Amino acid sequence: MICGRRKVPTAPIEKTCCSSIAKTLFSFGSYETPILSQLIKQAKIQKHTDIYASFASFFAHELEPYAPQLQHYTLVPIPSFPRVEKIRGFNHAQLFAHHLRRLMNLPLIEPMVKLKDTAPQHTLGALDRFSFIKGAFGIKQNSAVPPFILLVDDVKTTGATLREASRVLKIAGAKHICAITIAS
Repeated sequence: MICGRRKVPTAPIEKTCCSSIAKTLFSFGSYETPILSQLIKQAKIQKHTDIYASFASFFAHELEPYAPQLQHYTLVPIPSFPRVEKIRGFNHAQLFAHHLRRLMNLPLIEPMVKLKDTAPQHTLGALDRFSFIKGAFGIKQNSAVPPFILLVDDVKTTGATLREASRVLKIAGAKHICAITIAS
């Protein structure tokens, strides 16, 4: 699904109401859907990582009509804090993005680093999410940021993570950012 408040991208990608986060948000569905939230939790907590390949396959199929517009975009996963990634054993957004890269034949780079070990976003209220995530991301030294980015994460709730990552990427040179999340 494409968020109902956002425009379907056309060539070139149009400015939408959510341009402070991303030009367009592609999302499989609502996190409030019990089966979808359960699948995401299983993938993240119980390490059923094959689920990311299934979601990537769905997105590759659903985004096929937009391939001409998206061919100039580069996939950029939201980074995890190193300690969290070490404990979990993987970065969920990175895993999802790698499956998307393979299926959509798009370049993937990882120019961002998570600088702060923030509290899990699902434990915070909306206002706290924005303040806690502020300054959490940076750009790796000597990383070039392309102008067209598909920012990849698993869930968008308030948009705080996508907004902060987009802000950092825009400062580093990104011009157009779209986002792909499994749920919103």
